[in-house]
Amino acid sequence: MSDEAHACLAAEVRHLTFRLDHLYRQQHQGDRTEPTRQRVARLEALLAALQGHPEALGAAAEYSRCRPAPPCPSCGAVRAP
Repeated sequence: MSDEAHACLAAEVRHLTFRLDHLYRQQHQGDRTEPTRQRVARLEALLAALQGHPEALGAAAEYSRCRPAPPCPSCGAVRAP
């Protein structure tokens, strides 16, 4: 891996870590919503893949697909996937 590619990878890891830290703070402050949980799972999987564990991406995709969409609070309709 060239120095430039290594620097880009390091910058991407720092950016993902920053985004995850923000989401972890939101969860700590009481945000227990499903979209936040899914964002955390996807970003954790992406970070793991960048760190050499590509199988984590498949697990995150499966997690988000197997959870049903919540119904609309106002009308009760369920969104199509």
